[in-house]
Amino acid sequence: MPAETPAPPLDVLSGRRLRLVGRFVGVSKREASAAAERRGGAIDDAAPDLVVIGEAATTADRERAVQEAAASGAECWSESELWRQLGLVETDPLLCEGAVRRLYSPAMLADLVGAPLAAVQRWARRGVIRPACWVQRLAYFDFEEARVAQLLSDLLREGRSLAAIDSVVDRLAAAHPAYDRAIAELPLVIEGGELLVRGEAALRDVSGQRRFDFDEVSDEDAPTVLRMDSLADAEPTTQRERAWRLHDEGTLDEAIDAWRLAMLESPPTAEDHFVLADWLYAAGQSVAARERYYAALELDPEHLEARVNLGCVLSDLGEHQLAVAAIRGALDQHEAYADAHFHLARICEKHGDHEAAAPHWRRFLEIAPESPWAEEARDGLRWVGSDSQS
Repeated sequence: MPAETPAPPLDVLSGRRLRLVGRFVGVSKREASAAAERRGGAIDDAAPDLVVIGEAATTADRERAVQEAAASGAECWSESELWRQLGLVETDPLLCEGAVRRLYSPAMLADLVGAPLAAVQRWARRGVIRPACWVQRLAYFDFEEARVAQLLSDLLREGRSLAAIDSVVDRLAAAHPAYDRAIAELPLVIEGGELLVRGEAALRDVSGQRRFDFDEVSDEDAPTVLRMDSLADAEPTTQRERAWRLHDEGTLDEAIDAWRLAMLESPPTAEDHFVLADWLYAAGQSVAARERYYAALELDPEHLEARVNLGCVLSDLGEHQLAVAAIRGALDQHEAYADAHFHLARICEKHGDHEAAAPHWRRFLEIAPESPWAEEARDGLRWVGSDSQS
């Protein structure tokens, strides 16, 4: 059993005046303020001696905060550092279930950063984002990984393909071998659709080349950004890579065919069936998806995402009781699985059973009050309240 980590002192922020800057990822600013005040700190936007910058703060907000802190002599912390100082970052898998409100399942993380779930799963599969812990076989990501996912999602919105983003991340790692994980450890920004490393005096691309604007003659050292042309994606070398490429390009039917061929090359795993099921479901082939989710669970009965997705498919197919049973099976394995409570509540709502949905809406909000799905859960509870009063 791992050794216990000593709890930080209750007055770790005693006498400190804090200013919170930008959007926080781990919790809301209100919760961050309350956590700081419980440890002796006070929020003072006018004259802070400690500036805490949210992990999702914009580049402009971040730079302005750092400059203002330096000018006033205030100390600067990242959101991550604040949580470390307060002892709120749980990394021990044995403690993970107690820390779920500060963690995100893959589906929640996808909604949080505005990326397709398939993209988040891909980044996790490649190790670009790393789970803080696993419960059963379900990954949970903390706010530090959410920051990385947000960066990658921003690149996706800039028009980069998933394959091109893979290439950027690989080039970044190759150019900075001293870092265990350059994508998470280097000061990175996106300018002009390009991922750049912010150095002390200049911006550099992921390969280390300095960026200049050669039309600027007044200050040849000014670090400006030149937009790169889109990276040429390397040709896929395996059937699985080809299938993922087709999926990323939006040709889902062809991707499904390629994935089926890939599964003929070696005995398919539960994850192989799960991926195919997800793609079939996205393509509107619910009956075929149902069978593949079943196949995934036959090989791996503890695949929680497969159980919940199976429940959603069964509900779409009108098999209400089986849908509820599938998701309850996931909750039997992991009661604190917020996604399962959310989808079970939705299924109950869909069939007009608002009272049955209510405890799952409540439990979801207990586990994940800052989830991007929280407002729908609150709406569900308001519906139950109004229904009971009528």
